[in-house]
Amino acid sequence: MRRFFTTTLALSFALSTAAADYNTVIADINTVSNLVIILDNDTNAVLPGVAGVPFALQVEVDAVNLDNAILAATRDANASPPFGEPGSLSVSGAIINLTSKVQKALSDVTARREAFGELSPIVLSSLYQLKKDTDVFGKAVIAKLGTVEQAVAPAIIAQIDGYFNSAITAYGGKAT
Repeated sequence: MRRFFTTTLALSFALSTAAADYNTVIADINTVSNLVIILDNDTNAVLPGVAGVPFALQVEVDAVNLDNAILAATRDANASPPFGEPGSLSVSGAIINLTSKVQKALSDVTARREAFGELSPIVLSSLYQLKKDTDVFGKAVIAKLGTVEQAVAPAIIAQIDGYFNSAITAYGGKAT
């Protein structure tokens, strides 16, 4: 029975990894987008002082959930075959739609710096981690895009990096 369970689990993992394609990556981007919106909404609920601590901690939980979704998206992008031209355009469109949500969320995180107070170092650490994992995801996606989309993608990635770097420097960190 144990051997059956182990074999079934391994086969399920192999099938889920092999089944990744551009549609899976788009679904992952949509999940990331929804989590960015949740993080942004919770960020705007943070109050200064002790009253805001539960809200600030929720933002950190949101950041962990978001990071896990970015890591899953990276795994799926790496497991996917090249997206081809129709898939590349669809993935690029999903990322472009996500970009404005990321910009708003990071702008709001920056604006709420004082409300985070003593938890600012934790926010800074989360920003560094999210930026790092977002960059890895970006590289994984770029590797699967068609030629035209590969030419445009670095500008979009640089834009997202700029949003992260603005938030990072607002929290006393160094742009990366």
